[in-house]
Amino acid sequence: MLHASWDLFTSRQAPSSLWFGYQLARSLAHRGQSMRLFTDELAELSSSVAGVHPTRFMQIHQGLEIIDRRMADFTPVAPVAIQMLDAPLPAGYRTRLAQQLSPTRCLQVVPHSDDAWPGLSPLHTVAVEGRCTHLVAQFGDAPLKAGYIKQRSVLPSVQHLWGRAAAQTGLLQTLGLRADLLDGCLAVFLDVRDPSGITPLLEGLADSPRPVCAFIDDHALQAAQRPASLPWGRERQGQTDALTHGALTVVALPTRRWRMVDALIETVDLVMTSESDTAMRSSACGIPVAWCCTDRDSGFFDWYTVRSGPVIRRTLAALFGALTSGEDVKSAWNLYLARWDEAQSLAALVAQRIRRAPDLADVLRASLTDDDVETVVRQFAPTQPSMALAGYGPPTVLNPARSGWAGKVASPQALLSPWNTPAISSSSQPRVEPASPAS
Repeated sequence: MLHASWDLFTSRQAPSSLWFGYQLARSLAHRGQSMRLFTDELAELSSSVAGVHPTRFMQIHQGLEIIDRRMADFTPVAPVAIQMLDAPLPAGYRTRLAQQLSPTRCLQVVPHSDDAWPGLSPLHTVAVEGRCTHLVAQFGDAPLKAGYIKQRSVLPSVQHLWGRAAAQTGLLQTLGLRADLLDGCLAVFLDVRDPSGITPLLEGLADSPRPVCAFIDDHALQAAQRPASLPWGRERQGQTDALTHGALTVVALPTRRWRMVDALIETVDLVMTSESDTAMRSSACGIPVAWCCTDRDSGFFDWYTVRSGPVIRRTLAALFGALTSGEDVKSAWNLYLARWDEAQSLAALVAQRIRRAPDLADVLRASLTDDDVETVVRQFAPTQPSMALAGYGPPTVLNPARSGWAGKVASPQALLSPWNTPAISSSSQPRVEPASPAS
C-alpha cells in the first residue's frame, strides 16, 4: 500500500461522484501527487476503465491506487482527504483524521450550480474538528470559484483527429448501424436514469417537426417499458433494429460505459440528461445540453445561461421545466428548435468559459500547499471578472423542492479562518492567464 498524500472518496450515494472523482484523482496523480481513490463502485469503474479489476480490494492503475471503500477503516489516513460531491467519509476514517498529531484537511468539492456556499475564496473553511480543518471548493468560472475538473484523455479523440463526420461514422460502425442513419436527423443522446422521465421525452420527440434519432441506454429504455402509448414500429438500421414512431427513431445502446458516452457526445447534436458528469462533459465540448433538473442540482440553469439573451433564457427555462415535470414537452421542444442557432451559440460560449477557467487540480494543489492565500486568489480568482464572466445575478430556482448541500459538511463558519482572505483591492491588477487548450 502506498503512503498517499491525498485520499479521495466517492460513493454510489452521490451520483456522478465516481466520474468526477476519478478524473480529479488522475489529474492530481499526473501532477506528481501520491493519490488513493476509495470507491464502492469498482464494478462500474472496471467496466469503463481498461485494466481496473472489479473485485480486487487494492490495485494500482496508471500510478493511481484504487481501493475498495470498505478498506478505509484499515488504512492510514492521508494529510488531505477529498469528499467528491456528497460522498460521505467512513465514520472510522473521519475519527482518525481528526485525531492525527499533525494537522489534516478534509475538502468537499461541491457542484458549480450549488448556491448554498458563498464565494469567499477558492477554498474556504466551514468547520474545525479536532486537528482536521474542513473546507469547501466549488466548481465554477466566476470570481472566487475553484475552476473545473478537466478530463484527461490518454489518446486524442476521433473528432479531434479527423473531424465530426469521422466520429459519427466510427460510432455507427461500432453499433452496427447503417452509415446514413443520421442524415437529415437531429441526433440526441438521452441520458436520463429515472425511468418515469423517459416516457414523456420520447412522446414529445415523436411529434417533432424535425426528424430525431435518439440514443438511449437499453436498460433505461426497458425500465421505462418502451412507452405503450406509442405504436412503435421496427426498422432495420444496418445490423441493429431500431424503434420508430413518427419523426422519432430510437437506438438502444448495449452499455453506458464512459468511452461510449464520450463517443456519443462527439457525435450527437444535443444531450438531454439528468447526470452531472454527462452535462459537464457535453458542456466542455460545446454540445447543447437540455437539463432534466432534479432536486439535487436545480441551479444548473443559472450557471448554464450566464450572459445568454432573454429569449433563449426563457426558452431554456421552459424546456428544462418541461423535461423535469414531463408536461408540455412537445410545445417546449418546438420552441427550442425554433431557437436552435441561439442554443448552439450559447453552448459554444459555455465551452469557452470552461476552457478559460483554471483546472481544479491546479487550484487544490496550490491552495493546500501554499500558505500565501493571496497568491492563490490572485492566480485563480481575480476579483475583477472579465467581460466574458459578467452577468452573474441572483439564482433562478426552477424547482424549489431541492435538497441542497447546506449542512452536509457543517454550517459555514469561515469568517474567522485564515483561508478567507479579504478580497484584493480594486486597484490591484489581477494576473491574466492565457487561455488553456481544450482538455
